[in-house]
Amino acid sequence: MKKLTFLLLLTNTFVFSQETNSNQQIILGTSTKDLFIKNEETYRLNQYKQVFENPSAIKHIQKAYSNKTFGTIISTIGGFGIGFGTGMFIGNLGKGNSKNPYEKITRKSNRESGLIYLGIGLGITATSIPLWIGFNKNIKKAVELENETTTYSNSLNFNVNEDGYGLAFKF
Repeated sequence: MKKLTFLLLLTNTFVFSQETNSNQQIILGTSTKDLFIKNEETYRLNQYKQVFENPSAIKHIQKAYSNKTFGTIISTIGGFGIGFGTGMFIGNLGKGNSKNPYEKITRKSNRESGLIYLGIGLGITATSIPLWIGFNKNIKKAVELENETTTYSNSLNFNVNEDGYGLAFKF
């Protein structure tokens, strides 16, 4: 009877001593604060060295990083042109109170200059769109390459944890 009780006790703890295998896949997050998610931990773009191990994936991440940098610079310059041109155009819409005949000519040329700045700003901002598209493509390609190269090994281990003891097969 003692042997049967010991055997049932042994079987019971053997069944419940299971561990879960953490997922090694990299998932794209929804914002820049959690751009990469690996093992339920979030990483930013500048922490890519902690996430990626594949050299070709790292090259894609570096391309994406440079695309983001230049895209941000060009977008900022274009945004300045849009804002400055809009302000110049709106600021010179009024008739003015001066009796100076040249004021109308000056206001008209300032409105036209404002529209020129606005157009240049829109054009510069539009040139940053391919950089942002390249950023997204390179990020997705890097994650895809890293997830393809993740190796999974099969192992059978004897584990003892807080739930009991048993064999753990990881695949």
